[in-house]
Amino acid sequence: DSSGGYGLALQEESEKTGKVTSAGMYFLHFQVYRMDSTVNALAVAKDPESAFFKRLEGLQPCEVSELKAGTHIFAVYGDNFFKTAS
Repeated sequence: DSSGGYGLALQEESEKTGKVTSAGMYFLHFQVYRMDSTVNALAVAKDPESAFFKRLEGLQPCEVSELKAGTHIFAVYGDNFFKTAS
């Protein structure tokens, strides 16, 4: 920015996925979609094809950003303080 500091260009919040949390940033030249993972396991066992199409109905577009030429700083701030890294 004008004061010589850094400006935040993109921030992604994490989501609980199973037993872990995850977040994704995509720097691609094409659209990326997130698939709904909340389909009931019993429904999958009964009719896998129907459950798959139900998941497809929940496709959500992810934000895709273009990286311009220059210097970029990426930082991760997370919950890794819950256990020791090994």
